[in-house]
Amino acid sequence: MKRDDHQQELHFLADNSFGNKDYETSEQYYHRLIEADPTEYSYHSGISFALRLQGKLDEAVASIDQAISLNPQDANLYWMRAAAMKSFACKQSDLTIQDRRETFRLSIPYEQTSLSLDPTSEEGWLDLIESRICILDFHGAIGDLGRSNRYIQRLRLIWAFLGSLAFILAGMETDPELDSIFFNPDASFSAWCLIELERLLKDLEQEGFDPSRLGEARVYLDHFIEKKGRGGLLMRLI
Repeated sequence: MKRDDHQQELHFLADNSFGNKDYETSEQYYHRLIEADPTEYSYHSGISFALRLQGKLDEAVASIDQAISLNPQDANLYWMRAAAMKSFACKQSDLTIQDRRETFRLSIPYEQTSLSLDPTSEEGWLDLIESRICILDFHGAIGDLGRSNRYIQRLRLIWAFLGSLAFILAGMETDPELDSIFFNPDASFSAWCLIELERLLKDLEQEGFDPSRLGEARVYLDHFIEKKGRGGLLMRLI
């Protein structure tokens, strides 16, 4: 895409505001970019992210849908669509547990479409595994864990964390390979949002889920959060 000087300036300002976590200002600049060129899909995906981080989730979903309509072959857009739906499910206080799980379930086809377009996407695989866990499809999550193994390099610590949770919540022994990755003190740490899994554990506790499995799952969650305290980066979208 070729931008004129005015659009280049607006895009710089939108990115700069976003980088400074001034999402409202970033949204305003993206509105101006969309006015300048409503056919540019990246402007719609950019404003969707800014809206999502402000909690304007209905608008975020509508904006990412517009981006998909303009560029239906971009794998990342479907991944962003699913992420917006999952944020909605966790942040809407009036949703029932079943409503929340249904929203997670409906996010899965978007994650699968993203992976069909780009099967090497580490984030795509991890989000799909996470969604399976959130709808209590633990064996499906374990299956996707195995299918994704060869693609996961940069985010292997998160892969091991999600895999361990799937095994624990399914009532199975954790895999020694996953534990060796997860509890390795030198394992690299990457940004990841935990709001969905924190919400899941609260929902399971409310439903009377097996307390021993929940207790073990919380040990892994706490260890993951501790890694952040020792220099990792943990993104918490709340």
